Amino acid sequence: MSKLRPEYLANLRKSVKTALEQSSFASAWKYQFLKENPIYPDFDVVSANKAITLSCKTGELEHARQLFDTMPVRTVVSWNTMITGYSKWDVVPEALDLISLMHRSGVKLDETTFSTSLSVCGHGQSLVCGKQIHGLLMKSGHHRFKLVGSALLYVYASCCKIGDGRRVFDELHRENELLWSLMLVGYVECDLMSEALSVFDRMLRRGVVEWTTLISGYVK
Repeated sequence: MSKLRPEYLANLRKSVKTALEQSSFASAWKYQFLKENPIYPDFDVVSANKAITLSCKTGELEHARQLFDTMPVRTVVSWNTMITGYSKWDVVPEALDLISLMHRSGVKLDETTFSTSLSVCGHGQSLVCGKQIHGLLMKSGHHRFKLVGSALLYVYASCCKIGDGRRVFDELHRENELLWSLMLVGYVECDLMSEALSVFDRMLRRGVVEWTTLISGYVK
């Protein structure tokens, strides 16, 4: 029997790898095989995280959660991936439950966890969850991260707790230009046009979004 040329084998392996990466089913199957055969050299948590990511991308959240629940070991990436999947498809209750479980399990939250969790709280207008995460942020120091600070203001603006949002803005706005736009939107959404105009006048950069936001507040 003739042997396959090395370059052909390399291309074949590449094609198989690409097919696996593009198929959530194949990736999930691979993870299950590795889980049941731990002596297989490629078995690691990365394979599981990848399978969950692919399932979440295609909306197979129930399947992704089954994979997540059967993982013998989970990293912070595992938790973040599942929470992000719920957030992407606006499955807010399950996302909030998983955030709570993550905290109770003693997993150390990182910047991605905080920003994604706050985004979920904002979408679901869950002020209680937002305030709890805010408390954790103050202890960890993550509230000064640009993305996290913006997500925190988004929660308060979504819940029309504009006073709390303004305190976040006053502490962080010099380090975060995005907060100016969010503060403007928050005031407009809460029908506080005098305060919205004050923020607008102080903005160093005013684009189409900012002008449209302000005008829409006056005409609604």
